[in-house]
Amino acid sequence: MKQTVFEILEGTSRYQKTSNAVTAFIMSIVVLSCIAIVIETVEPLSVKFFNALELFEYFSIAIFTVEYVFRVWACVESPKYNHPLFGRIRFMLSPMALVDLLAILPFYLTFVVADLRFIRALRLLRIFRIFKIARYSKALLTFGRILASKKEELIVTAVLGLILIFFSSSFMYFIEHDAQPEAFASIPDAMWWAVITLTTVGYGDIHPITLSGKLLGGFIAIVGIGMFALPAGILGSAFVIEEVFGHRRVSMKNHFVLCGLGKIGIQVMKQLKLFNKDVIVVEKNKNNPLLQTAHDMGVTKVIGDIRMEETLDQAFIHDAQCLIAVSDDDLANLEAALNARKAKKDIHIVLRVLDHNLAEKIQTGFGIESSFSPSALAAPAFAMAAIDRSVIGSFYVGDDLMLNMELVIKKGAPLDGMTTVDLEKTGDMSILAYEDAATGKRMLHISESIILRAGDKLVLSTVPDMRNRIHEINRPA
Repeated sequence: MKQTVFEILEGTSRYQKTSNAVTAFIMSIVVLSCIAIVIETVEPLSVKFFNALELFEYFSIAIFTVEYVFRVWACVESPKYNHPLFGRIRFMLSPMALVDLLAILPFYLTFVVADLRFIRALRLLRIFRIFKIARYSKALLTFGRILASKKEELIVTAVLGLILIFFSSSFMYFIEHDAQPEAFASIPDAMWWAVITLTTVGYGDIHPITLSGKLLGGFIAIVGIGMFALPAGILGSAFVIEEVFGHRRVSMKNHFVLCGLGKIGIQVMKQLKLFNKDVIVVEKNKNNPLLQTAHDMGVTKVIGDIRMEETLDQAFIHDAQCLIAVSDDDLANLEAALNARKAKKDIHIVLRVLDHNLAEKIQTGFGIESSFSPSALAAPAFAMAAIDRSVIGSFYVGDDLMLNMELVIKKGAPLDGMTTVDLEKTGDMSILAYEDAATGKRMLHISESIILRAGDKLVLSTVPDMRNRIHEINRPA
């Protein structure tokens, strides 16, 4: 029951139709409630429709209260708020939960507060209901994500603006104070002029009359155009990026969600794109330089913590074919895998786990069959490459080590003149590739018998015990 309520309120694909209906209903109540607040201020209408407005207020409060209670009750289904007490407290203190609370709080406080002026002020708080739309509007949620992603740049711009206001008002005060002691009585008074000038509003109630003041005012007005255009440029570029990625994500299904864009992640991404697979990259660090590589390759990105369900939801994990978690944090990879399996039970999961022992335990304990330790995978490759330079790759199949060897047939060796069929009969091996030295033609998965000649190249798959035997038959007599 609790899980069902949570998924309906959060809009997961499992209950998409029900969730859409609930969203449309609550949004309509929010809009009608705001219209009712406006009508209450128009005296003829408020008197005429007093009873209807009052009944609708009770109805909307009941709906908003039920929604708020259900959200607090079901929020523990999210890993972010999974503690039964402290998780709910954290949820209640989240921005959108506070908006939900402010939408209903004024109504209930009127029963415990007798001061009419305070009640009137509380009723004014009902206008916060309009912010409830942000929870259900994709456009407003997008705007919120953009503000969050560009907060550092916007803060820097705001600080520069405050510095400019301070300096311009200070200089203007010292320039104009003697000429206009009332208009520029203090630096705070001059700040009003600075704000109006920098924003290019120009009410004209306060303006410089001295030559120095006019020159400074003109300079500040020109600077203000560029200064206050910066946030528009920052947000505009972010909207363009979000629009590109957003459209790309909307139609994406049966895609691969790649968590962690590090040295391994970037190579995995390139391999997936080589096979023309749709990929969404999830990366926590928005300043990761590899994100530009992903962008250049047309890969969609999601900035966020891979451990959070909301982040995986942005990557449409419910419609994904596979989750690949290759971040440097083993526990984060495991938590992302468990959340993905919770969202979609049949999703294929591939984990990078640095600890080889932990990788084996994850395979047996959590039923995640594809859990790999890069160090364990790389160890035999490094060791065999050091032992034998003809070994170009090695890997385990179960408990058996397999080698890929590349050979050039030597003149006068037993291999020179032997057929491919006879070669495979000499032991536990198979020919993966053959290249004819005379024509340069390369063949994979050889099905016919070919006579080997000196200079021809072979790629063999075999076991370590056959390595010496292969070198023996390729040694000139």
